Amino acid sequence: MNTKPVELSIRLMNFLIDYFFIMLLSVAISSFFSVVFIRFGPNSGFFSVFAAVQFFYYFIFEMSSGQTIGKKITGTKVIAVKGKITFLKIFIRTFLRLIPLDRLSYLFGHITGMHDQYSGTYVVKN
Repeated sequence: MNTKPVELSIRLMNFLIDYFFIMLLSVAISSFFSVVFIRFGPNSGFFSVFAAVQFFYYFIFEMSSGQTIGKKITGTKVIAVKGKITFLKIFIRTFLRLIPLDRLSYLFGHITGMHDQYSGTYVVKN
């Protein structure tokens, strides 16, 4: 297995593919529960569902196989900098993705995002 982090273009492709599936699931779930959300305002429900779907999507896929749908398509995988992938590393990685600043961390020339750096993980070619 390659241990060199993948390029930003591949990371962007992973993000776009995964974002598509997260959005699709969020819209489906929000539509199903739309009656509940009408009472609290249309946007409040969707953003809550979106955050929950995003968290569980990344956590379940990366904890089980190290690959989301986007990573499977691009042939990449999450690995640990040291040791093995653990529950805590994936939890930290997934939680940090919920912070908007995480996406901005790529704009400063880093090949790894904030969620990689603080969880001790990175993405490599499979």
